Amino acid sequence: MLLLEEEKEQLKNYDGKDRVLHCEDIQAEIKERLSVEPVVFIKSKIPKLDDILNGGFKKGQLVVMGGETGKGKTSMLVNLTYRFAEQNKKSLWLSYEMPYEDLFEKFNWTELPLPEFYLPRRIQDKDMIWLRKRVIESVVKYKADILFIDHLHSLLPFACQDEQREIANRVRLLKALALELNIVIFMAVHTRRALEDIVPTEKDLKGSTTIGDEADIILFIWRRTLRQTKAEKESEGIKYAGNQSVLWVAKSRRSGRKDYVPLIYSNQLFTEMSYEYKEDPF
Repeated sequence: MLLLEEEKEQLKNYDGKDRVLHCEDIQAEIKERLSVEPVVFIKSKIPKLDDILNGGFKKGQLVVMGGETGKGKTSMLVNLTYRFAEQNKKSLWLSYEMPYEDLFEKFNWTELPLPEFYLPRRIQDKDMIWLRKRVIESVVKYKADILFIDHLHSLLPFACQDEQREIANRVRLLKALALELNIVIFMAVHTRRALEDIVPTEKDLKGSTTIGDEADIILFIWRRTLRQTKAEKESEGIKYAGNQSVLWVAKSRRSGRKDYVPLIYSNQLFTEMSYEYKEDPF
């Protein structure tokens, strides 16, 4: 009882940064901050996607780009790098999955000018302390606004004993980092199964349910397939509709909306198909 009374006395005049305030005081602080630095949405330049997200991406968000291997995750992140650079937004890339020459091929660097983005000279470690230092470095040196991680599962240590727990810990740290540094973090995440014949949800993300819980936005991308019977798929294999893809917004914490965006991939970039496109990809 004595300890409680002492604690009460100590905290009665507590004035630290984390002190408890009336909601109107917090409201006043928010208004003052927004008057100096209004909220700016970072556009994908894909009109329907920006509409679904209520204006675009917002700093402090953790965004998941889910999909199978080789079905467009990295290409979409490259696409966003170009679109963000057009808005003078600077990106840091952490490419764990492929060597830099392969990543630069994704940017079609021999044909197109590179957008403005930054990379560590080499990927030194999968440790989260190393990652945090490189992100802070990019923010203070270059005023980076966005972090791309390709991909989440590459952050796991070798001989991982508890994959789900390790993934959950890393996702929570990344979400905290996005809020602390006021940046948008995109991370590519593998899926548990093929996406062509399902409406994917956060449960289809490989690794841990924490990925879906912590993410502010969950996007899935896959190549659009032609209509085939089960027998045709078994005998002929899956047939794809040329360079068409589907982007599915499975979660948007701000807007609460779910919808799909039909895309065409050309010259290393995705563009939205006409709104006259009516066929349900599912």
